[in-house]
Amino acid sequence: MADIGGDGSIELTFKDLIEVMCVHGFLTAGVRWPLLRKAHRRAAELLQVGHPFATRKFLTDGRNVLLQVGEKALLDLVSDQYALTNILKPFLKTDGLDFVGPFVGRWWPMGKRAPVMLDARRNFGQPIVKEGIPTIVLYRAARAEQTHRAKDVELELAGSAVARPSDQVIRYVADWYLIPPRSVRAAIDYEMRLAA
Repeated sequence: MADIGGDGSIELTFKDLIEVMCVHGFLTAGVRWPLLRKAHRRAAELLQVGHPFATRKFLTDGRNVLLQVGEKALLDLVSDQYALTNILKPFLKTDGLDFVGPFVGRWWPMGKRAPVMLDARRNFGQPIVKEGIPTIVLYRAARAEQTHRAKDVELELAGSAVARPSDQVIRYVADWYLIPPRSVRAAIDYEMRLAA
């Protein structure tokens, strides 16, 4: 459960974050709130945990919340009916989660093709690229280099309205950290999405 900090701020654990992300994913896929609440209660009851959406693989077809039960079966948490995974697989939405044992260990917020992840065991769960560098570090390095280059050519940049860094800046930052430009680009995209 989320804690209230001394300054009144809400503090989320990695499991809280995964639960929020799962709820958002289900709502975006079309699952309605009343059904989602029932599915969450049923999952908490079945799994006997406080963060059920952070413990196992849950899937949706856009209407129902399904719990992966073994390799070949799915349980509809509200209707209590089983279905075969191979029949429903073409209709299921993917979630970008990796499991370590029974719990979510890693989340790929931009999908598994992008190199940005949140890993409970690395960097205190903060967003990083695959190479282990925090996305905010790469983003700030690119912004600083872009600002430095802009000043060199006497361009005026407005505070947070810094333009997307050029390919030349991205390559420079990638070379500096010895990582592919693709990782720098993904870190910048991720951080810009957060700021929007």
